[in-house]
Amino acid sequence: MGQNTNYATLSYSWGPTQPLTTTQSNLNSLLEKISVDSLPKTFHNAIDTVWELGLRYIWIDSLCIIQDDLNDWKREASRMKDVYAGSSVTISASDAKESTQGCFVDHGLDLWERDARGVVPMVAAIRGKLALEIRVHQGDIRRRVKRSNLSTRGWTLQEQLLSHRVIHCMRPEIHWNCRRKYHTESQFTFEGVRFKPFSSMFLPNNATTAEMKRLWSEWMTDYSSRNLTVTKDCIGALAGIVQYFGERTGFKHVLACWQETLVDDLLWIRNGRLTDPSTILSQVPSWSWLSRVRKIDFGFWHRVMARYEYVACDHIEILGCSVTWTGQPMVSDILSTNLVVEGPVLRMKLRIDPQAKVYNPPCMNVGDEAPDFSSHPIPWRCLGQYDIEDDRQDDMFTCLLVRSVTPKYEKLPYGHGLQETFLLLVPVEDCEGTDYRRVGIAMIRGQESEFKSAPTQRIRIV
Repeated sequence: MGQNTNYATLSYSWGPTQPLTTTQSNLNSLLEKISVDSLPKTFHNAIDTVWELGLRYIWIDSLCIIQDDLNDWKREASRMKDVYAGSSVTISASDAKESTQGCFVDHGLDLWERDARGVVPMVAAIRGKLALEIRVHQGDIRRRVKRSNLSTRGWTLQEQLLSHRVIHCMRPEIHWNCRRKYHTESQFTFEGVRFKPFSSMFLPNNATTAEMKRLWSEWMTDYSSRNLTVTKDCIGALAGIVQYFGERTGFKHVLACWQETLVDDLLWIRNGRLTDPSTILSQVPSWSWLSRVRKIDFGFWHRVMARYEYVACDHIEILGCSVTWTGQPMVSDILSTNLVVEGPVLRMKLRIDPQAKVYNPPCMNVGDEAPDFSSHPIPWRCLGQYDIEDDRQDDMFTCLLVRSVTPKYEKLPYGHGLQETFLLLVPVEDCEGTDYRRVGIAMIRGQESEFKSAPTQRIRIV
């Protein structure tokens, strides 16, 4: 299609039943014609909608990408920003779990009684006859998009973020949004100030650096909770968002982090169970949350201090950070990575108390501490989380202080006046002693710094 061609895009879930796909063997025949009978219901609905909107073309991934040609897949995956940002509208089959279910669903109230999702159905009857059906939505109706099936899929985040206009085909009605307005089939309209809560899906034209950092953290926290059929696709499925954010901000990308905000980006924490080795990407360095893929949180340490007005101080200096790819960034293999930092380093004995595993994150004993569980509240002063959920035998860690926080006017819980956040590192075997691997993160409170006598050390995190 030419640069000025108007077209639509389809956002949908393949599901267990593979839809019609373009392959090297059927490419020529599909270029000649595509049998209508070979298209699944979702494709039919989307094409009908596009025609009603007066558009002649639609981009569908299974047809527009040669599925068994790796080079074509890499080329098209790297173009997702242009594909979705360049379309006139995206048709989103939000509640369909596979391509055979179609974009539009039955509006019958009986279906909603089985799948309410925050909607309370009510029936008014006169002399035994049905008069009308009423659906009362609880909370913000726009949250329906985030609770839809499509919002559980990893690839679709960039489709939602990059599209200028989206038609959300959901139960029990259709929603529509552009970058200034949100409208529902039941005639709710959100614009101006009322649109603002939904605008976190987009990067404002005049966004400050702080707003940029916050939005990226929110997007990545959302992304990490989504599912991918192929785990290694977690990098490629971000290619469009990374390109979009980089162009808008001028930041330099490094594995779902940014050089300009790298200190913040290192402070991620696992926010859920991670016992499945298949969700761990060994080729991704341990300092990037992409190495763990599933359910991370950037905002936890900020929320801990939300009640306080505080002063934050960063203690590490990034001396070098780079990623080398075998080909096109984000869609090829990682050849090498390098992260060299300098900051206060302390050897520390930490252990998750068995009685503290019920907390998220769990509490840690420091040194030979043995909290008195008969007291209330229990005098925990250290919170921490391993990046992989396991029972570590070695409880000695090399701890790198990243950030300290001091309240301006009042003390922290239990009378503590200082909060320090640090990475848990272990030496890499068969190295000369300066290479470390991240295995977790922790925060400790106290009257004075645990790191006050810690030497500054230059280390490489792999």
